[in-house]
Amino acid sequence: LDRVLVDLSVGMPINESLGRYTGSLAALDAEFAKWARDKANELAPKADWSTPEIPRRASVEVIITWLKDHPNNYAALQRLAEAQLTAKDLPAAKITLAKMIELYPAGGTPYAFLARIHREEKNVKAEREMLLKIAALAASDLDVFARLSELSAEAGDWETARKYTLRSLGVNPLHPDTHRRAARAAEQLKDHALAIESYQALLLLE
Repeated sequence: LDRVLVDLSVGMPINESLGRYTGSLAALDAEFAKWARDKANELAPKADWSTPEIPRRASVEVIITWLKDHPNNYAALQRLAEAQLTAKDLPAAKITLAKMIELYPAGGTPYAFLARIHREEKNVKAEREMLLKIAALAASDLDVFARLSELSAEAGDWETARKYTLRSLGVNPLHPDTHRRAARAAEQLKDHALAIESYQALLLLE
């Protein structure tokens, strides 16, 4: 990669440079396609990613019946979880969401649903655990970062509050509430540079 960048710096076309170091573009394309397919197959090998043949407004019972023959269909499980949440059947929804996580641990959707359930149950610790899982998977989920900052501030964990506030600023530095959270965390931590920067940003944003 360093050699390719040197070639580009002197004006060499990228395809010509890649061909010099990879044997040929055809070989590079074939190897990359195989690597990508292998990665995709390893991601959730037991999950069924096909589109479920279920009516759009199917009831919980209809979805459950369909899942008996397709127990690992991820989209159908998500629809079931959504239907169970709508019906306020939280224990059943938790079981469905656990199945989704078992099939695809790197998917953020079930963690988001579980965070919502725990928030309704006023289980702050469990909600925070789910939000932390999403934050580890997502680079730009502002709602999750904001909620983590809020919960951390309420718990007096100002280091974590600052961490997720700074992640929010990395995504969108133009939101006044984020700068207010940053200023508050900075004052608690005696991080004077961040406090000054945050208050200056608020002044600029009027």
